[in-house]
Amino acid sequence: MALENEDAGANTGANTGGNDAVETLPTNAPTAPPIPTSPAAGAPAARPAPEAPAQAPPLTPGPAAPSRSFMGALAHALIGSTMATAARGVKALAGPPSPDSYSTDANGKMTANYRQEHTSDRLSRLAMHALEGLAAGSQVGPQRSAGAAWGAGIGAGASAVRQQGEQQDLLKRKQAQDDFEEQQRTTLHKATVAMTNAQTHSYWQKIEDDENAKDTERQKNMGIVNDLNDYVTQNPKSGLTVQTLTAEQAMAMHEADAHTVAKHTFLPVGKTQAKDANGNDVFEADGATPKFVKQFAAIGGSADSKVGLPQGMVDDLQKYSKFDPRLKGAAQMTAGQEVPLSSFLSAYKFLTEDKGKEADGGKEGEPVTVNGKIQKRNKYTGEISEYVGGVPLSVQKQQADIAEKKSVETKNLADAAKLKKEADAEGFFNPAASSGLTGDDYLKSLPPAAQNVLKAIAEGRETRSPRQLQDKNGNPTPLAEALHKAYPDFDDKKAAAYGAVVKDFTSGPTSRALTSYGTAINHARALYDNTNMKSYIPGTDENKRYNQDVLYVATEVAKALNPTGVAAENAIKEQEEALRSYTNRKAAIENAEHILTGKMAETKQRWANAQVRPSYQPPMPNLSQEAMDNADYIRNHGKVSQPSPQGQNFPPGATHIVPGPDGKNHYTNADGTKDFGVAQ
Repeated sequence: MALENEDAGANTGANTGGNDAVETLPTNAPTAPPIPTSPAAGAPAARPAPEAPAQAPPLTPGPAAPSRSFMGALAHALIGSTMATAARGVKALAGPPSPDSYSTDANGKMTANYRQEHTSDRLSRLAMHALEGLAAGSQVGPQRSAGAAWGAGIGAGASAVRQQGEQQDLLKRKQAQDDFEEQQRTTLHKATVAMTNAQTHSYWQKIEDDENAKDTERQKNMGIVNDLNDYVTQNPKSGLTVQTLTAEQAMAMHEADAHTVAKHTFLPVGKTQAKDANGNDVFEADGATPKFVKQFAAIGGSADSKVGLPQGMVDDLQKYSKFDPRLKGAAQMTAGQEVPLSSFLSAYKFLTEDKGKEADGGKEGEPVTVNGKIQKRNKYTGEISEYVGGVPLSVQKQQADIAEKKSVETKNLADAAKLKKEADAEGFFNPAASSGLTGDDYLKSLPPAAQNVLKAIAEGRETRSPRQLQDKNGNPTPLAEALHKAYPDFDDKKAAAYGAVVKDFTSGPTSRALTSYGTAINHARALYDNTNMKSYIPGTDENKRYNQDVLYVATEVAKALNPTGVAAENAIKEQEEALRSYTNRKAAIENAEHILTGKMAETKQRWANAQVRPSYQPPMPNLSQEAMDNADYIRNHGKVSQPSPQGQNFPPGATHIVPGPDGKNHYTNADGTKDFGVAQ
């Protein structure tokens, strides 16, 4: 049919792709007949004898190029001819365009510059003004003729109403003017119909391979046709006609009247099963598959015919007015609002043109990544959708190249930020006053903030990642160099691993082992103090408490004796029997403490070896003072060792002061296994 090519591969030879494309069509059409001109100011006042109303001159079709599609013939032969006939009248009605720019010569004279304007441009401007006039209809007062009403409708949008003739012979001149405007309006209406058909055909060529888009458009058109049919039923005198035709019937309609394309607007509305001459269903060659033919709606009527605006068009107007300034005024109209047929067609043409741009924008979609998935953004509407049939390889390569470039840029930015940070750190830890200083002297020369940072790291209260202390080549960073200056025994390699050690001792497996050790030692202290006569007598409270403590201590000792850290049943029983001995209970408890504390000595040594400064040993996490005191109590056969005086300085590694074999107090470690000399 006219708008959907029956032969997708046919090349009609006629370009109907848009407004400007239509401009080229008249080159193949014969010379258009003269268009009536407006009466001159000095025309005689006498009016000729009554005659039939003035009619638009006949539109002579041009020869159609060879084509296998109905639209090819219509577009080539008629649209151009119609536009050629209307060109001069449209130019007069449209008035001068707005200047495109201004230029100033050497003398300061300003001159307006106009871009070249085609008939399609003037038609679009007239249509836009008419739509704006409809939206602002409340501004238009009552008119005395159809021609004046049409002119005022355009004027309300364009703010340029044609001035009427002089007052002399006003009535006769006014009649002549109305006749002239009626002729011009009829010609313009035919041009609008032809342009709408051309634009519709152009759009369907764009979506020729997109069945989903075509189905959606057919459904929308059918909704429009249904609304128009309802309107005609309710308003039989509206002058509007709506026919549903097959492609063959439409071709016959064209052959009977070569000006069909300028009189009827054709909308694709779907498909129906083909019928033969007798009205019987037609099937494909297999005799079983129904044969379908395309259907079109042919909408006819004069420029004055009224149309109730369909809801589907209102929805499209609101959507596309966001992208097309020409539809801003029309988007304010409501469903069911009566508009002239010419305004309805102009709005439909603009919408179809925008849909064509949307189709082009989808084909040329800009790749975007949404939630890690490559999709495309429509260049016209900005809407994001998936690629049909998968992401093209070219797009995948392009996005991969972009990602690689961004990765390099990110790395460069990170490197630049690192250099800046190092430069800032260099100035932060190396003020002029610190030159040549080390130890406390260097530390005191730094700003308080820098001193606090270095002290916190050196004392283990704060940790730093390996990258903050060593660069990729293993060299110390400005922060590590500052720590070395302030604390000569600072080990930056140990400091790099210190964070993991602290985590293990505060919340990891070692922290749980420390807690278990403390709990077991506290139970062992309870056993030691409860080793009295009543604890041997079954049924007494002392006996019950003793047995409870025995089970817990025996289990923890069995764990300590097994390298895997798992308590074996036979090991637990062996420890229980020793702790329940009637003759050597205290000795068994002291042995249990020795085993547990020996195991804990390995953990303490690991903590000491991990410290960033050998000269500074912070307290080990998760080992309570109560547990250490209870272990010391059992080790000293139920005696409390002398606590260190407040503020006394201990030798490195010493934690307690205990009586020595020489009768003097000696420094020792928490295990009591090392003698650090006589306490001062």
